[in-house]
Amino acid sequence: MTRPPGSKAQLPEGPLRMAQNAFLDAILAGRREAALSAVQEALQNGASLVDIYCDVVAESLRIVGTLWEREEICVAEEHLATATTKYVVDVIYPRQAIAPPFRGNMVITGVLGEEHQLGANLVADAMEANGWVIRFLGTNLPHGTIVSILESNAIDVLCISTTVPTNLPATGELIQRIRARPGSRSPRIVLGGAAHRQVPRFAKEIESVEVILDLRQALAKLCPQTSEFSKN
Repeated sequence: MTRPPGSKAQLPEGPLRMAQNAFLDAILAGRREAALSAVQEALQNGASLVDIYCDVVAESLRIVGTLWEREEICVAEEHLATATTKYVVDVIYPRQAIAPPFRGNMVITGVLGEEHQLGANLVADAMEANGWVIRFLGTNLPHGTIVSILESNAIDVLCISTTVPTNLPATGELIQRIRARPGSRSPRIVLGGAAHRQVPRFAKEIESVEVILDLRQALAKLCPQTSEFSKN
């Protein structure tokens, strides 16, 4: 299917507007090659991969979520759009230049109960391209498993993705469990995901955490002074 007629969800004006519209219509219809062509053409015309991830992929997924919340598309159509997007990301990312690892070790994960991981996947790609050794755990993991990864590896940064506000208590529980380990050094903890846009006070109530709300902000904070990911 294409974007439902009369939908109030519209892509913003900008240099990638044509690519955004083509990509959104393609993922809603499940047309994988059309979605891929939209981003490939934008890359050939000078867009960086971070432009594609932020202004085409992430923005389109945000609109898909809005359409689902308004019941303008069903859950199967939302899953189709997400799966089509993942196909495109899986194709274009391996073609990018990857910096040698030099920044340290990072774990990116979702909490128990979290079902959405594509946004965290985009962050993992960007961090790996810019010199981090990434352990991307996916999402909906038992907290004990995440703690075990931290205990068995020298992890410098832990990024926790939370897209649904109802999962924020689980995020808090995971942080408490990590910090309660006797004699263990806690990594730098960075929180991200749509839930923090909706409930900004959550992170303010937790000591010594950072919140990153989009990919460009993540690159600025975690990958200063370099960005192979943003080059053609």
